[in-house]
Amino acid sequence: ATLEQLAVVEMLCIGAHAVRRADLTPGEEVLVIGAGPIGLATTAFAQLAGAKVTMLEMNDRRIEFCQRHLGVNNFVTPGDDVPAQLERLLGEPPTAVFDAARLTGPVTVHVADGSENYVGLGQTVVEHPEVGEVVFTDPSKKVIARRWCWRQSDDGAARESTTDAIICVEAQHPGARPEIEAALADLLRLFQEYAGGTFVSGVLGADQPSITTG
Repeated sequence: ATLEQLAVVEMLCIGAHAVRRADLTPGEEVLVIGAGPIGLATTAFAQLAGAKVTMLEMNDRRIEFCQRHLGVNNFVTPGDDVPAQLERLLGEPPTAVFDAARLTGPVTVHVADGSENYVGLGQTVVEHPEVGEVVFTDPSKKVIARRWCWRQSDDGAARESTTDAIICVEAQHPGARPEIEAALADLLRLFQEYAGGTFVSGVLGADQPSITTG
């Protein structure tokens, strides 16, 4: 295998696993949310299973790529009217939905300028944080959490299908570092005992303002 082929193994595995768990049948209408690498892999395997794919995507370049390389012709755009769009296209709701929306890069903690996009946990309406509010965002300005971690976003919710997660333990009082380190040690022990997987941890501060997770 080439390095280029190995680079897409993880995305293909996730797409194949999602489709296998959905137990699709030929002719089934499915909705794939997000045309990133995992969404593309999911689409390809759903098509191999004989399903008819509709994609929810707003990026014109991604839409054009899906049309050209995967033959997808049904698209809906994000918004409150997604059910109405699906009804116009399909006549009824899809029987399976794959949420492959992903972060577009590193998560940064910063002060909001008010242009960021936030969807509350269990909500669909896009809000914009207050200027000066502390937020966690990716490069596309998708807000993962607001007001430090007090308001989690729907995009940041952990679900049964979650394969990668960022967990933040915070403290701002004097002498907090030993307590944070002890909490991290407990979390890593519990994850290794009950969840398995690969973990990267670190303590951020003035001396280490960032951490690379992969």
